[in-house]
Amino acid sequence: MGETPVPRSGSSRGMTTARGRRTPRPDRTPRAVRAPRVVVTPRLVFVVALLGLFLVSAAWSLASPLSSGPDESGHVAKAAATVRGQFVGAPTDTPGITTFRLPADIGQVGGEMTCYVALPMTTASCAPAPASLGHEVQTVKTGVGSYYPLYYAVVGWPSLIVGGSWSMLGMRLVSALVNSFFLALVLFAAASLPRLRTLAGWFAVACTPMVFYLGGLVNPNGTEICATAAATALGLLVLHDSRERPSAGRMALLAVSIAVAASMRSTSPVILVIVLVAVCLTVPVARLVSVLRTRAVLVAIAATVVAILPAVVWTMSIARDGGFIPSSDPERAGVLAAATHTFLDTGTFGKGMIGIFGWQDTFAPEAVYAGWTIGLGIVVFGALAAGRRRAMLGALVLMAAVVLFPVALQAPTAHTFGYIWQGRYGLPVLVAMVLVAGFAAGSSSRGRTGGRAAAVLVGAAAVGQVLSFVAVYRRYSVGSMGSRGAMFSGDGWQAPGGVWTVGTMLVIGLVVLGAVVITIASARRSPSPSQPALSPSQPAPSQPAVSE
Repeated sequence: MGETPVPRSGSSRGMTTARGRRTPRPDRTPRAVRAPRVVVTPRLVFVVALLGLFLVSAAWSLASPLSSGPDESGHVAKAAATVRGQFVGAPTDTPGITTFRLPADIGQVGGEMTCYVALPMTTASCAPAPASLGHEVQTVKTGVGSYYPLYYAVVGWPSLIVGGSWSMLGMRLVSALVNSFFLALVLFAAASLPRLRTLAGWFAVACTPMVFYLGGLVNPNGTEICATAAATALGLLVLHDSRERPSAGRMALLAVSIAVAASMRSTSPVILVIVLVAVCLTVPVARLVSVLRTRAVLVAIAATVVAILPAVVWTMSIARDGGFIPSSDPERAGVLAAATHTFLDTGTFGKGMIGIFGWQDTFAPEAVYAGWTIGLGIVVFGALAAGRRRAMLGALVLMAAVVLFPVALQAPTAHTFGYIWQGRYGLPVLVAMVLVAGFAAGSSSRGRTGGRAAAVLVGAAAVGQVLSFVAVYRRYSVGSMGSRGAMFSGDGWQAPGGVWTVGTMLVIGLVVLGAVVITIASARRSPSPSQPALSPSQPAPSQPAVSE
């Protein structure tokens, strides 16, 4: 027999049946006045994240004095030369140093332009304006003349249109846009699959201040980091989305990310192999084989090999020692001594990955190093304590690589080049480690990060980003011990638009980015191209998952 609804006195929530069960009251709110549902799609996430990321990176582009980035004067010269058809610099008597012929106001951005380097109390006001150098073609020295020209061809074209300071700023902004594109793909992947949404919260930890700083400069190291992050996230998406075969679109994005990341520096292909092996270890062999057999994956693999092969050939034949410039420190050690020395420097490298800015002469506040170390420790502990065995295996490979890769690379070459490793060189591995470890921690319900946890991570990371930005700007504006009040009042060196303009850009970008991260982490499910988008408040049906 049916149940007769019995009205409950004083109740505004619906009807109660004779058996005591409550039936929901129909929503009689007119459609015209109902609150619109917030629809979150991966494409929308990508677009909004791209905006926030670009604002943050562009703030660093404008707030950093010309040539203040690590080796940036050499990279600017290489970029300007590449778009002018000079792909390889002329050799000199100094190992690793080559020369190009360029207009002085575009290529001659070292020398007096770096008058403040290694002098923390000297402001950037001592540097002459590039326009004052004139347009006469001169011989310019660089230590990256043999690097593969792909990155430089992409970012160097503004120097063909404008000269002086706007030439370098234009290159920086193009580089910032490219790097923001790849970082936005990480959040695109996180929004595309429920099992990956935990990546959103850990993305805030992976993007240390150094990531955004390098992302806003002319330096292929920044693009290597960002493209490796994209390859990691997209690789996890392709392997763990069992609802459908890998789409051609996703595989194209993954192939581009891998090809770009592997073409940046001489060590990039090795780093990519390590990262991709770690990602593949997060799924059973049967799942990996089934994915590799699909047509879209085979086509993407072939295209990636074709794209990477010229970079590998270039590196082996032209740039074998590219970037390996002998250290000014006279110490030269054997393999065992160098391995020990490098291993004991792990803590210093860690600080470099969080943020040692400029030409290794500008530091973040100690609180930033401590806070970020705690964040990294949490994700490592979460992966080891809560992660499932298979997902944890990939994280362990990258944890070991963060420590051992510098040892393996520097120990055999220290007798020739000395100690030349910097923490930023290991950032591609660290960023990939945080993403894979965060996924491993989230593979168990005990380690998943919801909206509240993501909000805490985002808030703490945003504070660290702002503190680092202010510390670096202060160093160049009024000196590392100068008055912050004088800096904020417009005294000393100032970025284009002033400190308040670039500071506002940074804050707006962080707010937009934080909103995207929290939205992804709070959503019960992320939409896929084959399913309608859901708002964060909608319940999610169960999804098939790869056995682990």
